[in-house]
Amino acid sequence: MKSLSRILWLFAAWYFVHCQPLFAYPLENVPPGRESSVFLLVAEQNTPYPRFRNTVILVNRHSNQGHIGIVLNRQHNITLDQLFPSMDGAKNIRLFAGGPVFPKEIFFLARGGDPVSGVQYIFRTTYLSSDLTLLADILGGKQEHSGLRVVNGIATWKPEQLEGEIQLGAWFILPLDEKIVFDTPHEMIWRELHSRRSRTVK
Repeated sequence: MKSLSRILWLFAAWYFVHCQPLFAYPLENVPPGRESSVFLLVAEQNTPYPRFRNTVILVNRHSNQGHIGIVLNRQHNITLDQLFPSMDGAKNIRLFAGGPVFPKEIFFLARGGDPVSGVQYIFRTTYLSSDLTLLADILGGKQEHSGLRVVNGIATWKPEQLEGEIQLGAWFILPLDEKIVFDTPHEMIWRELHSRRSRTVK
């Protein structure tokens, strides 16, 4: 009986997200100002999406174009030199799984250094890019930085899709914190954000 109930619940969750009109969710925790479209998306403990269990994603909202995100805490067991053996400094960089979309593409988040053209600044001095020449310059010391996260793939959502998932109870959101992105050990990020939410609620 319990097994049947679980199957019915999972079907209801799938039906709600994929077949029903999605409910808008007020993103009240997103910080105000020009960075208001950027936030941290944190998987709930009982998220109905197993592939995203214990996951934290840096998300950039594109108004009516949906959302794009980079998973922060899923580290691969390979270093970047296994993909780019001739790239200086690549052997010191671990590759992370950024998301299920475009898994053969390399993206990176970088913080600090001189202003860079042709990249997407998402928060103060933090930018997102897929320019491998720029990545080589960063690793080779030609472009200064104070934080780097290299990933394969990204996460994307259609307009209103993510709002529906949050309404379903799959995620909660917190304001972006650059220390979480670049300075917190990846295995501690999800736990730290759950602890932070608990302290805020109290």
